[in-house]
Amino acid sequence: MVWLKWIPDLRQRSQALELLDAPDIPRADLWRNLAELDTINRWLGGHAVTLAGLQRLYTHLPPKPPERPGAPESGAPRKLRIVDIGCGGGDTLKAITTWLKVAKVAQQAGLQVELTGVDLKPECLEFAQQACQGLDIQWICSDYRLLENEYDIVLTSLFCHHLDPVQLHEFLLWAKQNAKSGLLINDLHRHPLAWWGIRILTSLFSRSHLVKHDAPLSVWRGFSRSELAEALAETGWKADLEWCWAFRYRVLGYV
Repeated sequence: MVWLKWIPDLRQRSQALELLDAPDIPRADLWRNLAELDTINRWLGGHAVTLAGLQRLYTHLPPKPPERPGAPESGAPRKLRIVDIGCGGGDTLKAITTWLKVAKVAQQAGLQVELTGVDLKPECLEFAQQACQGLDIQWICSDYRLLENEYDIVLTSLFCHHLDPVQLHEFLLWAKQNAKSGLLINDLHRHPLAWWGIRILTSLFSRSHLVKHDAPLSVWRGFSRSELAEALAETGWKADLEWCWAFRYRVLGYV
């Protein structure tokens, strides 16, 4: 059939770079891209995948260490530091903030959650600060490998498919050393239905040339289950690897 030639061979990851990975993207184009990614994550369940994963990780947190003998009980909640690597426009952290407030998960668990977003592009963080205005989130413009703070949970959403296999291993090793309690990865499943679906949806509804170009390519750059499992095993992670709707893989790594 003639239409088959338009389907890429998804058995192998694409090595093509996304437009979003280029330097000096015009601010208006980048911000429209970030706004539409938030819409995609909300309507196609991307945020739900992350929030359900955080709920799971909470149940595996080590207990709060006891007070020193003779010391008065502080009554202070335990701090839980969460960092979002490659946070983009901050939509994941915004969704987490809303979820924590509505579900009162942290309050019921006696946790004080501190959220940090890290991204290389200052324009992304400028967008994030505006989109998350009034929310208690720290923003850091940096390569994640240069971070000096300690974090309990390292999470990332739609970041790993931007990496090549060597860079993925490097990130997993870094997370292994810097996540005191757990790792959460939410990323794309490389599958023909996902490729076709997002290509059709973005061609119909997107007004961003970045989204129209990058969304199908992002799927093509996604790692397969076996590729993710191999990388996790090689970097020493004890992890649950789950398929989630819509065509996402969720990794929950336990320390």
